[in-house]
Amino acid sequence: MDPLDQLPDLRIFAFVVPVFLQCVLLHPVFPDSISRPLRALLVLPSVLLAYKAPLLFDGFNEKVVLANFFLGIASAYGIWKTFEYGFVADRTPYTWIGLDSDQVQDSAAGDGKRKLPLRKDKARLQVIRRKKAQEDDVPTIMRDSLHLALSMRGTGYAFGPAVSILQYTAFPTSPLSAFVRAHLIELLRSHIVVLSWAAMTTADPKFVQSTLSSFLPFLSPKITNALYVILSTVTMGFGVNHGLNLMYSVFTLTVLLLTSVASILPFTSSLIPPFDPRQYHRLFYNTWHLESVG
Repeated sequence: MDPLDQLPDLRIFAFVVPVFLQCVLLHPVFPDSISRPLRALLVLPSVLLAYKAPLLFDGFNEKVVLANFFLGIASAYGIWKTFEYGFVADRTPYTWIGLDSDQVQDSAAGDGKRKLPLRKDKARLQVIRRKKAQEDDVPTIMRDSLHLALSMRGTGYAFGPAVSILQYTAFPTSPLSAFVRAHLIELLRSHIVVLSWAAMTTADPKFVQSTLSSFLPFLSPKITNALYVILSTVTMGFGVNHGLNLMYSVFTLTVLLLTSVASILPFTSSLIPPFDPRQYHRLFYNTWHLESVG
C-alpha cells in the first residue's frame, strides 16, 4: 500500500471552516441582528463535520495506536467551541485587550473610586468594540478572526485569564528559541509517556502479568493481577494528561511555523496575526480561571 494512502484525510479539518466563520461573525462590525442568527445556523454543520472527523480515517486508526483518541479530542473541542461561538449572546468578552492590560488596571480615578479592571469594565470594552466596528477594514477583520480562532486559552482577551496570573506557569518566552526548545522537550516527554500508555493498554494482559511475575516471583497471581490493573489505570491517567500536552505543543509549534512563514509572504502578511508566546502558557495550570465564554 502506498504510504500516502495512510495519511489523514484533510476532510477531518473541515469543521474548522464554519467555526472560523463564527469567529468572523463575532466581530463588532456585524450587528446582533445579523451575527446571532448566522452564528446559530453554523452550529449544525460544525457539529456534524466535527463529529464525523474521527470516522473519516479508519485505515489510519488501525495502523497507528491511539490515533482515534487524538482525533476524538479534536472533534470534541470543535463541538465545544462551535456551541460557544454559536449561542453566546454577549460578544463583549471577545474584545482583545492586550497582554499588558493588567499592568494598568485598578488605577485610582479622579472621583476617588477605583476603576474596574479593563476585562471587567463592560463600558470601556464597548467603546473599544464601537471603534473597531468603525475603523476595521476587511483584512483586519479576517486577521482578528483568525487570531481568536487560534487562541485556545483566551489569553489577552477580556474573557481569558490575566497574564499576571499565569506568569509563573508560562513557557519561557524570550528568546523565542527558548520557547521552542521548551515545547520540543515537552513533546519528547509526552511522547514517551503516551507510548508507554499505548504499550500497556494494547499488550496482552497475560503477557504483562507473566512479565510482572518473572520480576516479582514472590507475589501470588491474585496480587500480580491487581498490580497490573493498578498500573494500567495509573498509566491511562498519565497518558491522557500527556497526550493532551503533546497535542497542545504540536498545535502551538504548528501555529508558530505557519504564522512565521505566512508573515513573510506579501499576499498573506496582512491577514496573519502575529505570534506571541505569552498566549500559549501551559495546560492544566490555574485551571480555575475562565478560558472560554461558554
